Amino acid sequence: MDDKTLHELYLWPFADTVHAGTGSVMCSYERFNNSYVCQNSKLINGVLKTELGFEGFVVTDWFAQHSGVASSLAGLDMTMPSGATYWAGNLTQAVRNGSVPEARIDDQATRILAAWYELGLDSDSSPGVGVGLAPDLLAPHTIVDARDAADAEVILGEAIEGHVLVKNVNNALPLKEPRAIALYGYDAKAPDYNAPSPGLSPWSISLQSTDAASPICGFYGLVASQCPPFPVNAPNGSIWVGGGSGGNTPTYFYSPFQAFSERAFQDGTQLLWDFENVNATSTVYGNTEACFVFINAMA
Repeated sequence: MDDKTLHELYLWPFADTVHAGTGSVMCSYERFNNSYVCQNSKLINGVLKTELGFEGFVVTDWFAQHSGVASSLAGLDMTMPSGATYWAGNLTQAVRNGSVPEARIDDQATRILAAWYELGLDSDSSPGVGVGLAPDLLAPHTIVDARDAADAEVILGEAIEGHVLVKNVNNALPLKEPRAIALYGYDAKAPDYNAPSPGLSPWSISLQSTDAASPICGFYGLVASQCPPFPVNAPNGSIWVGGGSGGNTPTYFYSPFQAFSERAFQDGTQLLWDFENVNATSTVYGNTEACFVFINAMA
């Protein structure tokens, strides 16, 4: 990505966030211009901390750190869920042999503590960690409802405008009241369950539709080598949010299958589907005018 595109298109939300006084920024798994974001000095030291004047700390997403000395020098301040792989004793040794200046360690600690004090978490009046969260969702508890009915139209608009039509060969879309259509793929339906479970579970981190063993392992602070591989997809239904620490629980979920069913009822369209098929062994009704395949990927 060139510098003009970065500054004129993608940087504004981060600038607004810093201006609003955020205490921390999370770096992601991806590479930016061929360099992992969590060790990208141009982005962290240059753009975020210097150009935008960010005074808080930068923390990795779970297991997003890929180096020790390089990530520290690039401006990374905290790694999650554990520093045992690249930092810990390795970072101590790097300071002793001159690879990392001691001032950089002081800066990391200062930024973390500064955010703590800036948010008043040291005050007796601080509500504490997890305020408003019920310790047991399976027992009766006070509901904290932060919804505003006035937001509904904006939220729906964001969801609609967030879709990208990559190509439309022969103007196949939109459909024009087809006689019959067929749906395929595990992502078309809602997950098979959406109910809380005791403790840390797939539901609590919004990963109902996939194998959550890897992220749950990470939440317990283990190093990546001690956890199973992260799943590549979610075969048990649609993904409505990325999951993990950024997960949420929607009030309701409207799956692609439900949307097609509703429109099929309106248009008198015959709707066929196969959400269990694997290895392309399903069948196609001879008079089907369009087929839709729904897949997903954990990213």
